[in-house]
Amino acid sequence: MAKLKMTGFARLLVAMIFIVPLAYLGATFINGGDGLTDLKELLGIETPATTPVEETKAEIPTKRNEVPPPMEKAGQDEEAMDELRDKLNEMYDENSALKEEIVKLRKQLKEATEE
Repeated sequence: MAKLKMTGFARLLVAMIFIVPLAYLGATFINGGDGLTDLKELLGIETPATTPVEETKAEIPTKRNEVPPPMEKAGQDEEAMDELRDKLNEMYDENSALKEEIVKLRKQLKEATEE
């Protein structure tokens, strides 16, 4: 009978068949999971008998009769929005001015280094 030899790649594949699952089990064990059950579910060998039920908490309303805010408060919200919009516009203008200054300074620096 002829003797068969395995190539290096075939040896690697056979070794990986054992190494990869053991590494997965070790990693899930270290992370606190149940790796064997996860592996069985992943391969479809064993399906869980019961599906885990998510616990939901019933939301209890804190106020039963919520009164809409009076019109004065609604006007204050618009005023606050206008103030924030003005502040945003000021910051945008300042940002644009700083960008222009950076471009100007880079140009001056380039001219100074060329001389």
